[in-house]
Amino acid sequence: MVRPAARREAVRLAGETYGLSERRGCGLVGAARAMVRYRSRRPAGENLREQLIAFAAVRRRWGY
Repeated sequence: MVRPAARREAVRLAGETYGLSERRGCGLVGAARAMVRYRSRRPAGENLREQLIAFAAVRRRWGY
C-alpha cells in the first residue's frame, strides 16, 4: 500500500516529467484528485508530542 504523500509525489512527477494534467496523473497513479490537492492544517505540535512521549515513559500504565 502506498502512502498518500508518495501518490502526491508520483502525480507531481508525472505532470513535470511527461506534461500530464493533474486529472490524467491521478488516473495513472490511481489517486483521488481531492487527496492530491489536500493540505493539512494541523499545527506542527512537535513539542507537545515529545512531552506526551516523555510523560508516557514515566506513567507506563497511562500509555500514549
